[in-house]
Amino acid sequence: MKTKLLISGILLLSILHPFNLNAQIKTGTHHGIAVSTLSKTGDLYDNDQLVTNYTGGFYILYPISSKLALEPELNYLRKGRNEISPAAANQGSTTVNLDYIQLPVMLRYTSQVADKYSVFLHTGPYISALSQCRKEISGS
Repeated sequence: MKTKLLISGILLLSILHPFNLNAQIKTGTHHGIAVSTLSKTGDLYDNDQLVTNYTGGFYILYPISSKLALEPELNYLRKGRNEISPAAANQGSTTVNLDYIQLPVMLRYTSQVADKYSVFLHTGPYISALSQCRKEISGS
């Protein structure tokens, strides 16, 4: 049902969009570093084993007006957690990695701050799917 709605929305936008703006469509990639842990919200005081991973993807910038644009993206994101067993248990450590594919569809507002600088505000929903889950246990 959700996939049909997404495809219908994309088809509707492509049909209703004026064709003279097609030259203004921009595409690009973005890359970054994600720092994550699998803990309850606010419980980082006893769970400080953060995992640093790569995140990246590509986007299409579809202008609606001079300040508004539709920006769908396709992103790869890895989340995870390192668990170190207490010294008394002497069981080693466990690493959990979760790989996600995300499809956000954002509305982007551009505000000109100075002659050379702009601020971009993004809002919108996203769909995410777990593509792979790995758990590695290393003994000591």
